[in-house]
Amino acid sequence: MAKRKTKKTPKKTPPAPPQRRRRPPAGRPAGDDRRLAEGILWLLILLVPLVISARGQDNFRLPKQLLSETLAIASLVPLAWRLRAVDRVDLRALWRRPLVRALLPLVAVAVAGLWTSAHPQHVGAALVPFLIAVLCLLGWHLGLRLDELRRLLALTAVPAALLALLAVLQFHDLFDPFVFRGRVSQRIGLTSLAGGPFDLAAYLI
Repeated sequence: MAKRKTKKTPKKTPPAPPQRRRRPPAGRPAGDDRRLAEGILWLLILLVPLVISARGQDNFRLPKQLLSETLAIASLVPLAWRLRAVDRVDLRALWRRPLVRALLPLVAVAVAGLWTSAHPQHVGAALVPFLIAVLCLLGWHLGLRLDELRRLLALTAVPAALLALLAVLQFHDLFDPFVFRGRVSQRIGLTSLAGGPFDLAAYLI
């Protein structure tokens, strides 16, 4: 007798587990966070070079330093907000970035100056804004896109042009909004909201 062929029932495959949503890469925040940080940096670039204070002995540098450090640190807050969702940081990938490898020796030399300099108090006072600048530079490099960084760099031409125009007017005695007590020395004769000729040169650079 011929054997009946039995149909093989296909095996039921278990349902695939639900795929987890990929988290955003570390150091790359969402668009809203970047726009908020970029808006704060607009204030940093446009407002700080034009700020002076009529009170106190340091009318130029100190107000600019306090405001710039405050705005710079504030710009890092939205950039760092997305890091709360990151499980771990890839230190090898971070070390491969040229900016990180360039800044670490500078930080090491600056910190070593506390023990090697003949004026450790001056080094310590300068070390705080230096470390803030390093932290901000790393945060902006990791948190902002290249086109955003280029847009911010191009924006620096606006305050530079205003400072340069005021400096030219002051140099030719056409407009001088500052009144100093006594005779103004040649060293601080040209201020242009920057503080002095060397401060103006630094802003223009």
